[in-house]
Amino acid sequence: MATIFGLELSSALLLLIVTLCVILLVRSWLEHPQNIPPLPAKPFPIVGHIPYMVDPRRKLLEWRKTAGELFSVYFGSTLVVVISSHELLRETMVKQAEFFSDRHLGGILPVLNLPEGVVGSSGEVWKENRSLTLNLLRSFGMGKLEMAENIIEEVSAYLAEISKLSGEPLDPKLLTSRSVSNVICRFLIGKRFEYDDPAYARLLELYQQTVDLAKSSGLLHWFPNLKYLPGDLFSHKRLMRNHTEFLAFSENVVQKVLDNENHDFNEDNFIASYWEEKKKREASGKPTNLSRNNLLRCIGDLLTAGTETTTSTLLWFYLYMVHYPNIQDKIYEEIERETGGSRLPCVADKSKMNFLHATILEVQRISTVVPLSLLHRVSKECTVRGYTIPKDTMVIPHLDAVHFDEQIWGDPHTFRPERFLNDKGDVIQPEQFVVYSLGRRICVGEALARMELFLFVAMTCQRFKIKPVNPDQLPPLTDTMGLTYPPTAFKVKFEERC
Repeated sequence: MATIFGLELSSALLLLIVTLCVILLVRSWLEHPQNIPPLPAKPFPIVGHIPYMVDPRRKLLEWRKTAGELFSVYFGSTLVVVISSHELLRETMVKQAEFFSDRHLGGILPVLNLPEGVVGSSGEVWKENRSLTLNLLRSFGMGKLEMAENIIEEVSAYLAEISKLSGEPLDPKLLTSRSVSNVICRFLIGKRFEYDDPAYARLLELYQQTVDLAKSSGLLHWFPNLKYLPGDLFSHKRLMRNHTEFLAFSENVVQKVLDNENHDFNEDNFIASYWEEKKKREASGKPTNLSRNNLLRCIGDLLTAGTETTTSTLLWFYLYMVHYPNIQDKIYEEIERETGGSRLPCVADKSKMNFLHATILEVQRISTVVPLSLLHRVSKECTVRGYTIPKDTMVIPHLDAVHFDEQIWGDPHTFRPERFLNDKGDVIQPEQFVVYSLGRRICVGEALARMELFLFVAMTCQRFKIKPVNPDQLPPLTDTMGLTYPPTAFKVKFEERC
């Protein structure tokens, strides 16, 4: 075989290819699109700013102080623009919504690469499926008394399970997740599951595994070819197995709901209504993006997003009540005053229980369980504050930066529910409270989440006093990175009130 400088030709070609690849990578590292928002630090070759992101939540807040409210980072070779002020979020997500409303492929878990449903889709697929989902939520009573009755029934079952422990220490995560998921299941399929139902237990196990595995799969979002490495270092295989099993479960449930031969499901449910609307649109001859695949993705989106955010917020509430027993006592006094101590709290009480409402808002603000929102994608090159944002740039709506802005909140790191009350004791909610995001991608289940949080908190605080396992060693107010940022695992005691 011919040789060049003592190397076999095939080896020389391989060396040439590798050298060219290195040159291209270094060139891409040194050259950036013109006039993009400033970089807070020099990116590393190939990996960009990823090495800085050991704790992305804290690092982005740090860079907000040094780089300003609009800056760029590179995740691998992907340009990501971070929008870190309320004013800029309104300027982009609201006023230029036509450019900033598309989604990074895959939604909550881009590694699955599923541009369907509500969370992960864009364009006409997203518009049609989101519109129908929102209409169905409203038709089933989202924010109204019909849905409140279902939530009260579910919370009652939840509190009955807590009562069985007789004040023994409890990590509330699993039980709370099961109860919150059941609220979503009532809407999705028209029934709730018993907590010991094996199929339901397996569903929640899959869900929790996916949440946990999301932490180790992050690099696959930016370097998808890493999934071909030997083993399963980045959890791709396990995520795909879970996804396949979840789809099989969803397919089975969908078929049972549509058949409903034994009338096991309430006919007023999301699956049956979605399918009926799909058939109507097809029969009319109009083109539609309603499909079985989109239905399955909507089920996954609603179950995952609806469960994880509300569960994480409730866990933070319990943790803050352990740290601030005086606030918990004040909430209980308000509940007793408004209910007379003889009935369960109801939705109509929310307008009278201002301190409880304000405390929930403060827990949501200071915990901000989705601090970086979900990635958006710029659909067309546009200009923001004189900077060029290229087409297909990824965007992080930096909600954390808004909720910890000292110019807005004064003392943002202090837990102080009174910040949401005016001089008369009425609840005030500034427009800078953006827990549910803003613009076209605002959370579709916001009204349901607000109702859930109020009823869970009011009914729990009425029946139980939340106490630390060890008064001399309170569980820390620290978070855990994942799909959301829940508190680090902890145990508390639910002491039944007399």
